[in-house]
Amino acid sequence: MTTAVGACVFSADSSLAFRRDMTPSSSGNAKRNPMSKRLAVPTATATTGKIETTSKTMRSFVEKNSSELEADTKQRIKLEKYSSESEEQEGNSRKWLKDYFDEAKDMIKSDGGPPRWFSPLECGSHNRNSRSPLLLFLPGIDGVGLGLIRQHQRLGEIFDVWCLHIPVTDRTSFTGLLKLIERTIRSENCRSSNRPVYLVGESLGACLALAVAARNPDMDLVLILANPATSFRKSLLQTIMPIPAELMSGQMTLTLSYLLSLMTGDPLKMAMDSIVKGLFLQSTIQERSQDFVAMSSYLPVLANILPKETLLWKLELLKSASAYANARLDAVKAQTLILCSGRDQLLPSEEEGDRLCRALPNCQTRRFGGGGHFLFLVG
Repeated sequence: MTTAVGACVFSADSSLAFRRDMTPSSSGNAKRNPMSKRLAVPTATATTGKIETTSKTMRSFVEKNSSELEADTKQRIKLEKYSSESEEQEGNSRKWLKDYFDEAKDMIKSDGGPPRWFSPLECGSHNRNSRSPLLLFLPGIDGVGLGLIRQHQRLGEIFDVWCLHIPVTDRTSFTGLLKLIERTIRSENCRSSNRPVYLVGESLGACLALAVAARNPDMDLVLILANPATSFRKSLLQTIMPIPAELMSGQMTLTLSYLLSLMTGDPLKMAMDSIVKGLFLQSTIQERSQDFVAMSSYLPVLANILPKETLLWKLELLKSASAYANARLDAVKAQTLILCSGRDQLLPSEEEGDRLCRALPNCQTRRFGGGGHFLFLVG
C-alpha cells in the first residue's frame, strides 16, 4: 500500500488515496492538546467491497505536479518499506469489533466531564516538532471516538491523529461541539500555521465537519466524510424519535440489537462470502467466528454507551446537525471526499453521496458496495 504525506488511506483489499490539490511545506512547533488521553488501541484494516469513484472536480485528487511527484517518490519508498514491515505485524495483531467494545468499555467506566480529544498510542509518538498533517476524527452516534481503531497504526505513520470523545452523560449541543472543534483548529493553526487539517467525520461527525468548513472557508481543511447524516430526514432512526423515554424501555433491547447488527454485520456470512469469492484465509474464518461468538457480549456494552436518554439525545443531535449542515452546503469550499456504503441500512448513503457531490464544488465520492453504516469498523 502506498501513498504520500497529505494523503489519507482507509484500505482493506484495495487502497484508497485522497490527495489535496497542493502538498504544503509544513513546519512549526505543534504541541499536543494537554487534555489528550493516551490510549492503547491496536489496529487492523478497514472496509471491503466494490469501490467506485465519481468526481466533478477539474483536477483529480491524485494528479501531481513535478514537485509533488518528487515528494511522492520519496514518501512512497518510505511507506513501501513500512508497509512490508507492518503487514506481518498486522497479521499477528489484527483487531475486530471485540477490541472496539473492549476499549469503549474501559473508556466509559469513569466517563464524565465535557467532550475532549485523545490521541491513540498506536498512532505513533510524534515529537514536538512534528510536521505531520493534523487529522481530527469526529465520531458518529456512539460518540466514543474509536471509529478508526482499525486504522490507527497506519494513519499514525502519516498523520498526527486526534479523536473526539463525547462522554455518555454529556449534553453539549451541536453548536457547542462545533465551537470546540473550531477552537482546536485555530489553536493548532497558531502553533503551526502551515499544517493542513483533515477532518474525518462519520455520520454525525460528517455533519460537524461540513459545518466547520462552511463557517471557516479560509481554513486549510480537507474533509473525509463517511456516510454523512445529512440525509437524516430519510433515516429509519426518525421512527424512534417520537417515542418518549418513559415508553422506550421495552423497546430498547430491540433498538440496540438493531444498532448492533449495523455495527457487526454478519461475521460468518462475510467469511462465507470470502470463500465463495476465492478469498479464503483460515485466519479470517477464525476471526469472524470469534466476532460471531462474542456478539452476545456486545449488547450490554452498547447499552452502556447508548442508554435510552443518551440515544434520544443523540437522535435530536443528529436532527439538528443535519439541518444545520444542509442549510450551509453552498458555503463549503474545502476539498471533500465522501465515502458511501452500498449496504447502509441506516441512511441512504449512496443517494446522499451523489447529492452532496452535486452540491459541493470540490468533491469526490468513493462507493463501497459491500460496506455497512459503520464503514470504518466492519471489514
